[in-house]
Amino acid sequence: MIRGYLAPDVILRFLINKDEPSVSMLDRAEAKEIELLTSVFSLYEAVSSIEKTDVVDIDMLRRLLKIVKISSEMEEDLNIDYGRFNEKRKQKLRSAALKEEYKENK
Repeated sequence: MIRGYLAPDVILRFLINKDEPSVSMLDRAEAKEIELLTSVFSLYEAVSSIEKTDVVDIDMLRRLLKIVKISSEMEEDLNIDYGRFNEKRKQKLRSAALKEEYKENK
């Protein structure tokens, strides 16, 4: 089975921009064709990058939480500091998530 890691910008793209590759990837994961993984910190960064003006697809969030394996072990192993998330990082993630020609396999 193919495994894929969802980075924060990809998660953000799922939540605020329902594009075909995102929906297709979740469909494949739901059908057990691929396994999607992410970390708690990646999910935290994605959700923290949502702005008040964004239209968030709550159904997509529910689906993502149901299908994607979310691990906290990655943060514990790496001793990630949640305090490192700042406005500069937020803008970088938003820029990556919202660019027009997004490549699924970065």
